[in-house]
Amino acid sequence: MKINSAKLTINRDNHAVCLLILIFFILAIYLIDNLLLGPVIVGIAGNHILPIFLWSLFGVFAYNLPAVKYTGKIRFKKLMRWLAFICILVTMLISLAQGGIFSFGRSPYDRSLIGITINVITLSSVLIATAITRSWLVNRFFSKAEVVGVFIVALFFTVVEIPLISITTLSNIRGVVEFFATTFVPLLGENILATYFAFLGGPIPAFIYQFGIMLFERVTPILPNSPWVINALFSSLSPIIGLILIREVYQYETRQVKITREKEGMFGWLAMAFTFILFIWFALGVFTIYPRVILSGSMEPDISMGDVVLINRDAEADLGDVVSFEMGEVEVVHRIIEVKNIEGQRNFVTQGDASDSPDDGTVIAENINGKVTGVVPKIGWITLLLRGQ
Repeated sequence: MKINSAKLTINRDNHAVCLLILIFFILAIYLIDNLLLGPVIVGIAGNHILPIFLWSLFGVFAYNLPAVKYTGKIRFKKLMRWLAFICILVTMLISLAQGGIFSFGRSPYDRSLIGITINVITLSSVLIATAITRSWLVNRFFSKAEVVGVFIVALFFTVVEIPLISITTLSNIRGVVEFFATTFVPLLGENILATYFAFLGGPIPAFIYQFGIMLFERVTPILPNSPWVINALFSSLSPIIGLILIREVYQYETRQVKITREKEGMFGWLAMAFTFILFIWFALGVFTIYPRVILSGSMEPDISMGDVVLINRDAEADLGDVVSFEMGEVEVVHRIIEVKNIEGQRNFVTQGDASDSPDDGTVIAENINGKVTGVVPKIGWITLLLRGQ
């Protein structure tokens, strides 16, 4: 890599080398902050000074990467910045609507002047560096592959933004689902929108969008206090609406769509995105009724391999019902063949319809995930193929 007047010579080799250094730099920061020094250095030094130093150092490197022109038209760069402010407003309104419909709670963040200042400085160093980097990545390597590039870059930054302890402390399926729905997916949505801003308008609108959301969360005295299912749904709405808004406005301004189709396109994208996210939440088990693919023949002939069962969390289980419960690290769907009262607690003896003997031990009522209320034959065969069964 040649250096001339403190600027990197622009050629393919330099871009490839810079990419490797960039990835190594980010992974090094993640490991230092989560494994090496972060857990050792406590207090303000570990929580703020160390991240500020690491991300500022990386920001300097990112700023001096070979120049790359962002994909959007230069004359619309102000439009992109205004759209970033509009997306912040949309996020705030959705948050207030969620709190108004359900309830508000006190903000968990330090809202003293010193606390807000320190948090803003710390997170700003991260956001500046990541905005520059995501703009360089998506425009350098994915200028001709918009959808794939935005998703890959957004996924990368989502993973490195999640503290390692948030993953290592997950201990059961419910915890994984809750983490995925309330943390991973909303953060991925925010990163997709920020990356799309970077794709069309460079690092500034991407930074404005994420900085505005961060500032709102740190300054406001109250935040929505709702069940995690509701938080998951509302947290995912604002990035979807923002993404549709940006795409429609940009295509309209650049005459990529006909004016007469403006409203049709907007509502079409919104309906499709909302339907898609509802389907994802259903598949992940966010709602009261959720699906599970049957992976064995222990419940034949009524329920076969490849069938999808619908499990109702709120339905009370009793003798003769088919229920879902955990057996070790596996979710099992078997029938209750006996109900026992042990030390004042209801305990269920379970058995597969195709089995010759009951399951080992009993299942207490509170460990029942839900009752099977429906069966859809054979639509889970794709899952079996992917698992090699």
